[in-house]
Amino acid sequence: MCGRYVSTKSSSDLLEEFDAVYGQGPADPDGAESEEAVERSFPADYNVAPTKTIRMVVNRAPRTAAGAERPEPIRQLRLAYWGLVPSWAKDRSIGAKLINARAESLADKPAFRTGFAKRRCLIPADGWYEWQRTTDGAGKPLKQPYFMTPEDQRPLALAGLYEFWKPKDAGPETDLLVSATIVTVAAQGPLAEIHERMPLVIGRADWTRWLDPAAAGPIELLEPVDEAARERLELRPVSAQVNDVKHNAPELLTAVPPPAAALELF
Repeated sequence: MCGRYVSTKSSSDLLEEFDAVYGQGPADPDGAESEEAVERSFPADYNVAPTKTIRMVVNRAPRTAAGAERPEPIRQLRLAYWGLVPSWAKDRSIGAKLINARAESLADKPAFRTGFAKRRCLIPADGWYEWQRTTDGAGKPLKQPYFMTPEDQRPLALAGLYEFWKPKDAGPETDLLVSATIVTVAAQGPLAEIHERMPLVIGRADWTRWLDPAAAGPIELLEPVDEAARERLELRPVSAQVNDVKHNAPELLTAVPPPAAALELF
């Protein structure tokens, strides 16, 4: 799974990296948007956790005046709540259970099939955390956190889905909740020694295909690969301080010596 990640790049840097513009949200399924612009300033977050507000890149048509010709979709940087809330949900609490979407069931599971068909996004990340089950020197079970990050420090593009929701009894003045989930696949290569699942990273060459709302769900992009090799990832053991979401500082990314048992795996 992917339950924590890191996002420290400025929004302006992400606009350049993803060839995007600032979006205007929240937005409804037909593309009509409120006047509230996406925040230009977004603080560095070294411990992004579920239910936080996150940034995502989508490909949608910009807002137009009533009756105007609908323009072509463009890449936009927008904000979303991490934890998918399907449009049919009774309340938003379900989002805490839908922070990840397994690639194997995207096309069939009611919570994800609409998003996979036409609402796919990219979630920029410096890297993500995962916990390896291992033992200490005395044989006591423990979980060693690792930070998976590109060696060249460029941002990764995690595959995601997004949705729109608001209470059924809400009036027209109530904003839609925009929420997102991160797609996961079976871990491959060295990553499988840390955890059995990993987020699906979309390579730059496939960004357009993944984001295109006119393209049917791109099943071929869901195949798991050895992301550690393809993305040139460093698998860095880090302090257990990351376990507590209240800890949020650059020190969380500092490498620590892994347990002896973990060393035998690499």
